[in-house]
Amino acid sequence: MVLSSESYYYFYYYYYYYYYYYYYYYYYYYYYYYYYYYYYYYYYYYYYYYYYYYYYYYYYYYYYY
Repeated sequence: MVLSSESYYYFYYYYYYYYYYYYYYYYYYYYYYYYYYYYYYYYYYYYYYYYYYYYYYYYYYYYYY
């Protein structure tokens, strides 16, 4: 009977262990994906802004000179 209760204990121990393991793995994956998406969006926005900045810069340059 003692062996059965110990098996029951280890079963729940490993069950919760893998449950939290996959939970944190999923959370880390979701956070990484969100961070990558945010970085990509920021990079795209910065590139877009930079492009228009130089576009207007050359536009005014050729306009006044």
